Amino acid sequence: MLLRIGLALADWIGPALPVWLAYVIADVAGRAWYRMAPQRRELVEANLARVCEATGRPTRGRAFRRLVRRAFIEHAR
Repeated sequence: MLLRIGLALADWIGPALPVWLAYVIADVAGRAWYRMAPQRRELVEANLARVCEATGRPTRGRAFRRLVRRAFIEHAR
C-alpha cells in the first residue's frame, strides 16, 4: 500500500521536478526501500548472488552488499 502511494505521488510530482532533484529523491527512496523491505532484499540478494557466482564476482561482503543496495537505488530511479 505504501509503495503504491509513493509511486502515485512520484507520477504526479515527478514531471514537475528538476532532474537533479528527482534523482536525489529517487536515491533516498531506494535506500529506504532497501532498509525497510527485508524479504525483498533477501530475494534480490539471492538473485544477484546467482549472477555474481556465474560471473566470478563476490557473493558476500561489503562489495556485494553495496551491489544489492545499488540495485534498489537504480530501480527507484
